[in-house]
Amino acid sequence: MWSLVFERSFQKSFRRIHSEAQSQIGDFLEALQRNPRSPVEFQNFLLLVNRPNQGRFRFGKYRVGVTVDSEQKVIYFNFVGARGDFYKQFR
Repeated sequence: MWSLVFERSFQKSFRRIHSEAQSQIGDFLEALQRNPRSPVEFQNFLLLVNRPNQGRFRFGKYRVGVTVDSEQKVIYFNFVGARGDFYKQFR
């Protein structure tokens, strides 16, 4: 069974995004907490190029950055932000 870890940087960046995006992403995270599973099973998930253990979930113009530990079955939520801010974080 997969477990979820919300890092402090994620929590801070989550509070700064638009309330509609917070609601949409929050609903997704609540559903994921009730039924944790591998992120590759989601259509809105994509691994980042040249970063085999990092990926992102896409929600409109917002991206949620995660680090995936497949061996331990843990998803670390690192950052959430608008597309431009997100890709600056993960250079």
